[in-house]
Amino acid sequence: MNRRAFQTACALAASVIWRQSSPAWPFQLDEGERLSAQIAAAAGKLQNSGSAEVTIIYRPAKGVDRHYRVNLAKVRYQPHPPFDPPYPGLTVYVEKGQGGFSNYHVRFVGVPRSLEIQKYGEATEIGLRKVGAEIDVLSLR
Repeated sequence: MNRRAFQTACALAASVIWRQSSPAWPFQLDEGERLSAQIAAAAGKLQNSGSAEVTIIYRPAKGVDRHYRVNLAKVRYQPHPPFDPPYPGLTVYVEKGQGGFSNYHVRFVGVPRSLEIQKYGEATEIGLRKVGAEIDVLSLR
């Protein structure tokens, strides 16, 4: 095998491994996957910071000039799949857009009670709080 073919094979193998370890293919993220990944990233930053709380801002990819709804199901923090039933997650519904479902965030946060919010014309604020060694999603505003 020549050097060029070897480099191409290595790049292909690396992309397959990366694809299998990511929450979703970056060019195909639906709204649920986007929000779940955003919550997971914020939880990681909060875990490594000295802060006790953080608020993140969520906006649908096509903007806030449409009705949308965010639902987070009550679930305990479960860092290692498979998840316990009922299979937890979050759902985003977007008028004239691509909604979606994901449970990727459950590896990083718990949701002590179910949360739901409906919005039009403004972003959603999501409050995370460090509780001992774990992080919980406590509010949608």
